[in-house]
Amino acid sequence: MIALQHPTSLNVLKKYSQACAVLQNTSRASQVAWYKDGLDLDFQFHIIVDGAGVHTFFFNRSDHSWSNGVTVSEEVIADPEKTLALGRNLIKQVQD
Repeated sequence: MIALQHPTSLNVLKKYSQACAVLQNTSRASQVAWYKDGLDLDFQFHIIVDGAGVHTFFFNRSDHSWSNGVTVSEEVIADPEKTLALGRNLIKQVQD
């Protein structure tokens, strides 16, 4: 995984180099979903934080159905490794 920096902290050459690295090391160049509005995607993951907890839901546009999402706790949000594991779990659920 590449270490990204905010573009405002980089000079022009480093911005260009970072942009090239993002294109080479991610699906950004080949995945059209990157450029769609989130609500236009066929499958969506919604997160609602209400102060008392975190609730997640899946929306499937093809059959206009909602279902409960994965369990997300404050501990998961605070730990980058657990957040990454959550992302992998989401990808697995979408592929099944």
